[in-house]
Amino acid sequence: MTRRYPCCLSAARSAPAMLRITLYTKEDCTLCDMVKVQLRMFRRMYPHELTEVDIAQDHELLVRYRFQIPVLEIDGGHADTGNAIVLKAPISTVDLATALRSASGISP
Repeated sequence: MTRRYPCCLSAARSAPAMLRITLYTKEDCTLCDMVKVQLRMFRRMYPHELTEVDIAQDHELLVRYRFQIPVLEIDGGHADTGNAIVLKAPISTVDLATALRSASGISP
């Protein structure tokens, strides 16, 4: 099952572009739940649309990510080059913030 959650700022002229984030997850994944909490913490600074993909629903994804979830793919909303930033478990808050900043094109 795939779910989408738009998380964005109110319209602001200087707001960063909307990021597209895919979270590969499965039922009862505590680490995945922790990443979702981290993403909620950052949603005002880095607006994003989150798509959750249950790897148990796709055999290929299950084989690929079974022992690596959570896996995040972050596509930038600015001049997208098609190169996603990929993070795999364990995903720290610092690593997530760095990836979101990089994908959004915001200078440190």
